[in-house]
Amino acid sequence: MSGSHLVSNAGFIRDRDALAQAAQHLLNLEGITTTAVFAIADDTIYLAARSKDIRMNIGKVLDDAFGEMGEAKGHSTDAAVEIPLGIFTGIETTEDNRETLLQLTEEAVRKKLFDAMGVDSSGESNGS
Repeated sequence: MSGSHLVSNAGFIRDRDALAQAAQHLLNLEGITTTAVFAIADDTIYLAARSKDIRMNIGKVLDDAFGEMGEAKGHSTDAAVEIPLGIFTGIETTEDNRETLLQLTEEAVRKKLFDAMGVDSSGESNGS
C-alpha cells in the first residue's frame, strides 16, 4: 500500500472473475481510493483495478504500465490487464519456483503500477 493506493496479490488462482470482485470490495476500505488485485493463472498474470480518484484514469494507468507487454482494457474507474507470465518474468512456472515467481511478479507489478500512478513505492509493502 502507498497512501490511498492498495495493491494486493491473490497468488495462484482458478477463478479470475474473483479479482474484479476483490478490487471492488477493497475500494470500500476507509481511506482507499485506488485498488489493484492481481493473480497468476494458466501462465498469465491477471490484474483487476478500480479507482474512485477523479484525478486518475485507471484504464490509462494500466495501459501505461503494462500496455507494451499485455492487453489492457478499461476506463477511468474500472480496468483490467492480462500479461503473459513468460514475457513479464522470463521464467517458466514449475512447482518448485511458484513462490519465487509470485514474489518476483508482485515486486514488478507493484513497481510498474506505482510508477505509472506517479506514486513513490520505495519501501512500501502491505505484505498481502
